[in-house]
Amino acid sequence: MIEDEEEIKNLLELRRMLTSRIEKLNKAVERLSKYVEVLDKILAEKSLRTAYEVGIRLEKVSDIVYRGKLVGQILIDRERKMLIVRPGELKVDSSKRPISSFLVRELEKMKEANPDCSYKILSDDSGTLEEIIVENVPSSELNDLVRKIKWALQKSLA
Repeated sequence: MIEDEEEIKNLLELRRMLTSRIEKLNKAVERLSKYVEVLDKILAEKSLRTAYEVGIRLEKVSDIVYRGKLVGQILIDRERKMLIVRPGELKVDSSKRPISSFLVRELEKMKEANPDCSYKILSDDSGTLEEIIVENVPSSELNDLVRKIKWALQKSLA
């Protein structure tokens, strides 16, 4: 009996130590994830500047206009199969429909059909759209994606 009680105490102590360690590791993972998010935002901002500095040409595909004001520009890097949306003079809330629903759903469909494809919708702390980056866009889907992005951004302001 005494031996069983001692074993149970040891097992309970081991469980407590493991639970405590898991909590510490989860907190560390959360903290590291926040660092990665900050780094992603900085890299996204710097990567465009760096692209221009090293001479990579981003070609303007389309302006997105709503009621005569520039909502944003759609740029592509054909070599890297990358599409970038930069905001214009009008502020766009990235959490509003149809960006948060339609556009995300369409990007997810494209990602499912093309596993190499990835996207990021970057916004500031207030939810204002800063940039949309879509990588490895199949050239056959480029025009359709441009049309969907234009529609979503314009409708989000209506």
